[in-house]
Amino acid sequence: MAARHEGGHVAVGRAVGGEVLGAQIFPDGSGVTYVRLPRSATAVQEIAVCVAGEVAAGTSTGCQGDQADVATVLATLPPGQRAGARRAGYAQAAAVLGGFFSDGGASAAAARLLERGRL
Repeated sequence: MAARHEGGHVAVGRAVGGEVLGAQIFPDGSGVTYVRLPRSATAVQEIAVCVAGEVAAGTSTGCQGDQADVATVLATLPPGQRAGARRAGYAQAAAVLGGFFSDGGASAAAARLLERGRL
């Protein structure tokens, strides 16, 4: 599950023009991915990267840190734009990942993470 989750962050991060600095999964089932987004990244793109793990894994279990990051991004927007930005971020992540984790490079990243534990 962690490999799919982190693979989702990798795929969406790359798709929005970010640089993946690294990703790792741990024996306890947790993981981390570091993505540097371009200065031109929109709030929707930032949210898409944040929720990509949840979308790829198909569950929000263990995504508290990602949701905290989403809240930080949303706080930069006017209140009337927040719900739409959240929806658009999920939609962008799903579009990149092809629905059920079928594309966008997420499966290749997940396979490498399972094999080596890190990218």
